[in-house]
Amino acid sequence: MTSSALQLAVFGNMYGLANMSLFLIEINLLAALFAVQLVSGDVKQGELIDFGTLYNTFLAIYQVFSSENWTDVLYNAAVAEVPLRQSAVVVLFIAGWMFFANYIVLQMFIAVINENFDVAEESKRSRQASHYWASHRPQQARAAWVRRLNPYRWFKAQPKAIEVELPSNLVLPMQKALVQDYSLPKRDNSVVDQSTRRGGTTRSYSAKSTLRRLQRLFAGDITAGDVPLTTLRKVRPDSVASADPIDEETERHLEVLAALNNDAVDVEELNDALYERRAQKADFIRDHPTYDKTFWIFSQKNWLRRTCQKLVAPASGDRIFGTPHSPIAHPIFQLVLLLTVIGGIVVESIATPLYRRDFYAQHGSFRGTWFDIAEGSFALVLLLEFVIKVIADGFLFTPNAYVRSIWNVLDFFILVGILVNAITGLIFIGGLSRITRSLKALRALRLITLIDKMRSTFESLIISGMLRILDAALLAILYMIPYAVWGLNIFAGVTNECNDGDMSGISDCIGEYNTSIVNDANGDNAFTFLAPRVWENPVPSTTFSFDTFRQSLLILFEIVSLEGWIDVLGVATSVTGPGLQPQTNASLGNSIFFLIYNLMGGVVIFTLFVSIIIGNFTSKTGSALLTQPQREWIDLQKLIKRQRPSKRPKRRPAWRIRP
Repeated sequence: MTSSALQLAVFGNMYGLANMSLFLIEINLLAALFAVQLVSGDVKQGELIDFGTLYNTFLAIYQVFSSENWTDVLYNAAVAEVPLRQSAVVVLFIAGWMFFANYIVLQMFIAVINENFDVAEESKRSRQASHYWASHRPQQARAAWVRRLNPYRWFKAQPKAIEVELPSNLVLPMQKALVQDYSLPKRDNSVVDQSTRRGGTTRSYSAKSTLRRLQRLFAGDITAGDVPLTTLRKVRPDSVASADPIDEETERHLEVLAALNNDAVDVEELNDALYERRAQKADFIRDHPTYDKTFWIFSQKNWLRRTCQKLVAPASGDRIFGTPHSPIAHPIFQLVLLLTVIGGIVVESIATPLYRRDFYAQHGSFRGTWFDIAEGSFALVLLLEFVIKVIADGFLFTPNAYVRSIWNVLDFFILVGILVNAITGLIFIGGLSRITRSLKALRALRLITLIDKMRSTFESLIISGMLRILDAALLAILYMIPYAVWGLNIFAGVTNECNDGDMSGISDCIGEYNTSIVNDANGDNAFTFLAPRVWENPVPSTTFSFDTFRQSLLILFEIVSLEGWIDVLGVATSVTGPGLQPQTNASLGNSIFFLIYNLMGGVVIFTLFVSIIIGNFTSKTGSALLTQPQREWIDLQKLIKRQRPSKRPKRRPAWRIRP
C-alpha cells in the first residue's frame, strides 16, 4: 500500500471521521458543562487548569481524555473540594469520565479508521477465490538476492550431464523419476509414523504424544494451513432451485479466473511444476559438485554433516540429496535450545546490576563469577547451534543456506550480540561498557524464533506489514511538517522567559536574584542563594522552543507521543508578547493549535498504527476475507467446542438451597 493509497484509506471516508471528531468535541463540551458547575471558583487562581471559565474547564476535560497528567486535574479538583466535602463527587466524576473517554470514545476512533481498511462484503467471495487461485497455481521461481550473488552461476559446469536441447520449463517424466530416485524428502502428517518407520521400534504412547507436542510447538502443524479445494469449488447441483447462490458465486469466480488464465493448471500439473523445479535444482547441484558441499569440505555423504542434518531443519525448502531432520532428534534439540534461552533469562533476572554490585563488594572483583560462567555457557550452546546449522546446510552459497531464512538472520544478529556480551564479561570484570552489557537482552528474542506460534504472530504483525507501517510513519512525518512551519510562524521568539518570575521582561532580566529550591514550613524560601538572571527557553519538563524548524519539529514529535503536551500547552497559553514575561492563561486562544494537532496527530495517527497492525494480522490469517456467514459459522464451531457435559456429583446434594 503506497502513501497515497494509505491517505485515501484513512481520510477517504471523511464523513465518518468528521462525525467522530464532532462527537468527541460535543461529549467533551457536555462533560465540561457538568465540571464547571461542580468545581468552578473553588480551585485557586494562577494554575493552568483552574476551572474558572467554560473553555478552561473544556481544556481540563480534554486533558483527562488524553490521559496526559490527568491525575493532576483529579488531585487539584479533589483538594479544592475538601472544605466543601464534595471531593468524593468530583473524584467519581473525573474518574468516570476518564474511563468513558479513554476506554470507549478513543476506541471508537480505532473502529472508524479500521473500517476503511476492511474489504467490502460483496467482494469478499471473489477475493477468496482469487487468493485461492493465486496460492494454488505454479509459482514462477524468483531469484532472491542470494541467488543473484551466487558465483556458481558463472562457473563452468563440472561434470556435465547429457546435453539435450529442450525448453527449460518442459516437464519430463524422466526428470520426475530422476528426482524421485534421489529420495526426495516427503512430508508426513504424523511424527509417530516417521519414528516408527525409521526406528522400527514401538514406543510408548506418552513418548509419542510428547514428541508430537514438541513438533507442534517448534515447527507448528504442517497441515494447519491446508485448505481443500472442495471448500471453495463444489459440484454444481442438478436442481437449480436448490442451489446455494453463495456457492454458485464462488464457483463462477473460479470459472472466470480459469477462463482468463491461459496457463491454468490442475493438481497434476502443479506437481509436475514442483518436480521440474526440483529436477533443475538437482541438475545444478550435479553440474557443480562443490555447490552442495559446506565449507567445500563436507559432502552429503559425510557422517558429521548427516548427523547435523538430523538435528536441524533446512532453512528453505527440502534437502534434495541430504538427510531430512529427524522427528525425534530435532524436537529434542529444539527443547534443549529453549531450556537454554529460558535459563539465560532466569540468570539475568537474578544477576541484576544491583546484585552484581553487591556481589563484587562482598566477594571482591574477579573473573569467572557464576553468572559470567553461566552466560558464557548459554552463549556456547547457541554458538554450537549455529555451527550445526552451517555444517548441515551451509552459510551462504549452498542450496539450503543459513541466510535463506529470515529467522536464521535474526538468530545470527542475536548470537553476535550475546557473544559480544559474554566475551567482554569474561575478559573485563563487570563488562566492557553499558552498551555491551545491554546486548544480553537480545536473548529474549530467541523465544520468538524458537516457538512457531510466536514466529507466525511476529510475522503477521510486523514483518508482513512492515511497508504499511513505514508508510504510516512517513504519513505521520508529513503531517508534522506543516504544523512545524505553522508553529514556527506563531510561537518563534515569544516563548522565552526569565528565570526570575518577578521580572516583567527581557529588559529587567539582568543581574542576580535570591532563589531557593527548598521551602520552609510557611511556604517561604529557605536556604536562599544568589543566581544570575537568564532569559532562556522554558523548561517545564524538557527544554523546547519554536525558534527554529528543527526545534519546532522535535517538540511536535514529542506531542504526538502524548507526552509533555500539557506542559507545552501551558507555555503557549502564557505568551504575552516578544520580550515580555509570560503570564498564566494570558493567551488561551493559542491552545486551539495544540488541541487540533493533538486530535489529528495524537489520536488519529495513533489509531492509524493500531488499525494497520490489526489489518496486517487479519490479512495474514485470512479472517479479513471471511464473509459474515463464514464468521458466524466459525463462531458457532468455537462455541460447540467449548461445550462440556456437566459432571454429576458423587453424592446427591442434601442442601435446601442448591447452587
